[in-house]
Amino acid sequence: MIINNINNQSAEILYTIADNSMDLAHEFPDLSTDEMLDNLAQKENGISLLYNIVNTYLSPDTDTSLTELQSAVQELKILSSDLDMYSKYAWLLIVFGFVSVLFVFLLSIIARINRLFLLITFKIGFFIIGLSAAIMVLAQSLFLIGVIYYPLMYYTGYILPKLMFVIGASGVLVSGYAIYNFFKKLNKRNIIIGYTASKNEQNKIWDFVTNIAHNFNTSVPDNIILGLGDNYYVTQSNAICLSGPIKGKTLFLSLSFLNRMTEQELSAVIVHELSHFKGYDTLFSLYFYPTWKRLHDTVADFESTDSFGAMPVSVFLKNFMNLFAIEEAKVSREREKQADINGAQQTSNKTMAIALIKITYLSIFWGTVINDCVASAKEGKVIKNKNTLLNFIIEHKKNTKSDIKNIVLKESETNPMDSHPSLCTRLKYLNVDIDSVLNETKFFGIKTASALIQNKESIETDLSIAEHHIYFGKTNQ
Repeated sequence: MIINNINNQSAEILYTIADNSMDLAHEFPDLSTDEMLDNLAQKENGISLLYNIVNTYLSPDTDTSLTELQSAVQELKILSSDLDMYSKYAWLLIVFGFVSVLFVFLLSIIARINRLFLLITFKIGFFIIGLSAAIMVLAQSLFLIGVIYYPLMYYTGYILPKLMFVIGASGVLVSGYAIYNFFKKLNKRNIIIGYTASKNEQNKIWDFVTNIAHNFNTSVPDNIILGLGDNYYVTQSNAICLSGPIKGKTLFLSLSFLNRMTEQELSAVIVHELSHFKGYDTLFSLYFYPTWKRLHDTVADFESTDSFGAMPVSVFLKNFMNLFAIEEAKVSREREKQADINGAQQTSNKTMAIALIKITYLSIFWGTVINDCVASAKEGKVIKNKNTLLNFIIEHKKNTKSDIKNIVLKESETNPMDSHPSLCTRLKYLNVDIDSVLNETKFFGIKTASALIQNKESIETDLSIAEHHIYFGKTNQ
């Protein structure tokens, strides 16, 4: 093709030839290419420059006809027009992405007004950012086609429609899969490693929680999950646990700390958690936090993969979360403060404070248990009861009250992105001095809340082995 012998930088000047050479061709059909260029050079200002360009980049030994030259010019015009359209399309997408992010940013500013605004703007922003990510992923596949199509056409003169179809179809499939995978991850059930407490087999803990809920004037949870770990929490999203799928209001109780907590301290913790089912907290527990958690997990999954098609989705969602993260953390700390106050009102400030100190302190040693489990798994061994190991570590640590104070205060240092207030802050609004309350914080020689769970050790063993299989696979031991 002649177009391959012409410097593409001369395309703009060649437009002038295209307009004038048509007239010359009709007026003087026998003109050679050189004669035509000479006439054009005399007819138009600046065409002498074109003359030099064409004669420089056309092969000297090529007998180029006027028709071929006109065809080359026309091809350049079409190519330039397509590239110009492609450029406008790219800028349009850039502007679209910028406007989407800007709009979500404005929503995040509005969200700072109060909790209700956070809930509403988060839902709107989530829809917009999801739509934007889907559009950007599809646009990404179209850009890929263009990147291959135009150089191929320009340098070889071949379009290869079958190859273009395969590339285009592959791009659409990859993009579609990325979008489908995003919504699939986002709508998947939360996974809780624990067993549902049967009302028949675990009637003690059910009676205990039911009485607390009635005294606190809130609804009794639909499910109680018994598990291991260093936290207690509630959720109102559909989930799946080791006993099967669950839905409705769920209270998760960690068995790991019951050997070191009294029933009164556990009562304060349960009131704290059930507080999230009252007032605006009910809306957040139902509509905000389940989506927020799945969104966080989805972003983490996308970041752990190297999928090119998932990149726009990951970038958009991560930026979206960052915009709302500070306000979410602020609201979360407010919720935790009110929940602490509720727990203190139903028991006492001192009881709530002791429960918080114990959870903070025991959580440190739970980290040691996890590290030991990982080390054992590498050796092909299974720690069959994590709580037994936790109790062993605590009993042999024998920290003084001064040690405990230093440990819990250091461990509870927070930053603006944390979802919970620091322990110092919590003790302050509970109006409790840590030195005085530590004198009544006992880990040994107390009547513990573990008696509320029937067959506790058996359940702990089953959970420990189940967790090992989930995280490390089966071990022949």
